Amino acid sequence: ALLTMMFGSMGELLSRMDLISQRFCESCSISEEARNNYLVQIKKQLLGDAKINAVASPPKASIEALPRILLLGETGVGKTLFARYLADTASITRISIPEYLSKEDMFEYDLFGYARGAYTGGQEAGSLGLLLANLGGVIFLDEIGEASRAIQAKLLAYLDDYMVRPRGWTGDPFFCPTLIVAATNKDLRKITDFRPDLLARFTDVEQVPPLRERIESFPFI
Repeated sequence: ALLTMMFGSMGELLSRMDLISQRFCESCSISEEARNNYLVQIKKQLLGDAKINAVASPPKASIEALPRILLLGETGVGKTLFARYLADTASITRISIPEYLSKEDMFEYDLFGYARGAYTGGQEAGSLGLLLANLGGVIFLDEIGEASRAIQAKLLAYLDDYMVRPRGWTGDPFFCPTLIVAATNKDLRKITDFRPDLLARFTDVEQVPPLRERIESFPFI
């Protein structure tokens, strides 16, 4: 109510963002200590220094209840700002989808990580990848409307079960719930190459109005 009084319709949107953040916190629970222990064990496994059954307890999360947000709006309306607002004090990682066009293998390496020796030129110790490194945080998929079919398939597979299998890893995949926030200035329903099943994965779709229609939000910006 206070946000609505201060920022009008933009306050209503911020209030909905607050509710989404609350839903994520309620559906995904892991302490900082447990998170760090979990990731340390995964790093050891990717190095080949731990047995497959030695992974610490994964976070508890209800997959069905995890929110996935799609922000729509013109270029420059502040979609990145809303992603940061959702993160609050949590970590946030921005992934620019166009940078990975024709580089789908690198997209997989960067997001899902890789085991030791998985590919020439990779880190000797392997990599957790951006998803595991930001477990419990916000992953911001900017300009998702530009995603190739290969990138869409990788995102869809992750959103189905929130499991991450680093490249070159032959053991069980790792459970990695994150708050996915995607943004685009396009109407995804009109893009023939955009998969409708990926679009359907988003639980919350929010239209961010242009700046010319929300002068009252300038103090927030």
